[in-house]
Amino acid sequence: MYVTARVLGMLIGWALVRHPAGGVIGFLLGWAIDAGWFHGTHGRATPSVRETPDSSDPYRLLGVSRHASMKDIDRAWRKAMSKVHPDRFARADAPTRAKAEARARALNAAYDAIVAERRGAA
Repeated sequence: MYVTARVLGMLIGWALVRHPAGGVIGFLLGWAIDAGWFHGTHGRATPSVRETPDSSDPYRLLGVSRHASMKDIDRAWRKAMSKVHPDRFARADAPTRAKAEARARALNAAYDAIVAERRGAA
């Protein structure tokens, strides 16, 4: 457990406000920093890519049940693709970009398999 930001926040808050409430506010602000509340991915950090699950089940790859509606499947595909789209990893290093492209190909193949299965069954 990291306490550096909490202790520093408490000391700085106490010094700036010169009151115990400043220490409490600084401690809480340090807690929020340690928790990662201010570490957004606003173009600064490279998002991470999960490994593609070794699964031949396209429903599992998209994270939906076999009985999900086409609207839910489409929503799950769009959400998953928004996380691993190659344009999002344009500035990433080559291995991370390759993982993202592989994951995107797997998601597209899974979505296409489900659409083809549904069209054939209809």
